[in-house]
Amino acid sequence: MNKSQFAASIDQGIGKAKEAVGNATGSERLACEGTVQQLKGDAKQVWGKVKETADELVANANTAVGHTKIVAAAKHQEIRNKVLVAAQQFTDEITGKLDEFNRNQQTKREGKSKKL
Repeated sequence: MNKSQFAASIDQGIGKAKEAVGNATGSERLACEGTVQQLKGDAKQVWGKVKETADELVANANTAVGHTKIVAAAKHQEIRNKVLVAAQQFTDEITGKLDEFNRNQQTKREGKSKKL
């Protein structure tokens, strides 16, 4: 129960009491005041429910955003890992080809130096 709902309960209770006293004493004015105060309490009750619903929606949205952030962070990490693996594979492939090229060049130089 929030403040609006608590205040609503008070207004509704006082309104019922005023209405009952007004009806018992024949005071139309007091009975009408009681009815108006009850309606005021009803309005506060509805407003309190609206506020609770809004708070729940905000909480649910924050939970959804938090979940989305976690999922997004995991996806970003997965993509970074894939990029790192691909970059390492590319580096290894290029390094291997350069090493092979250098060995071939070394073999050619050694073959030429034996001929001399």
